[in-house]
Amino acid sequence: MGGEVSAIANGKALSARHVQMRIDGNYVVELKKVDYDDELPQELQTNWQGVSIGVTEDKYKANCKIEIGKNEFNKIVQLAKDQDVHIYGLPNMTIDVEYENDDGENCIDTIVARMTKNSTSISDGEKYIGQSIEMLVVEPIKWNGVPAFKTDVG
Repeated sequence: MGGEVSAIANGKALSARHVQMRIDGNYVVELKKVDYDDELPQELQTNWQGVSIGVTEDKYKANCKIEIGKNEFNKIVQLAKDQDVHIYGLPNMTIDVEYENDDGENCIDTIVARMTKNSTSISDGEKYIGQSIEMLVVEPIKWNGVPAFKTDVG
């Protein structure tokens, strides 16, 4: 996966073309950084004698935080303005992170989320102005196409 390193995904340096966010299925925003994780807390249940009788699950939880350049954020603001909604009212955004695993296989993780918080940051000796955005993950993360958790849909 050649190319200039310009994006970070969960601490791994990748080419920017491998880390993209889509709004409305086709509006592409270039990400500088994305961190994401999920969990399904489980607890071992035992009987009164201490013998394991099963496992209970808590609610599935996922987190995602992105960083984009100020110009990219201004594109999102303009999109919201064009759609006559506030930035938190934009449709769900899909973030695809493409990477090569340790076995050299190409993988794509997909996060579907919406914005919940944003803040401006200045780094690199004030040469880079970025926007940090916290996201609410609205669907289980797909790890290389496989959902982390299946919801029961009637």
